[in-house]
Amino acid sequence: MNIENAQEAVDAWIREHGVRYFNELTNMAQLTEEVGEVA
Repeated sequence: MNIENAQEAVDAWIREHGVRYFNELTNMAQLTEEVGEVA
């Protein structure tokens, strides 16, 4: 599986299960929170 196939699989799963994409700032905030927990 290459990256393009992986992206398509994830997109299909998101559409099937009704989960939404987060915007970039939300992703950054969540990543920062997780990195802080690891630290």
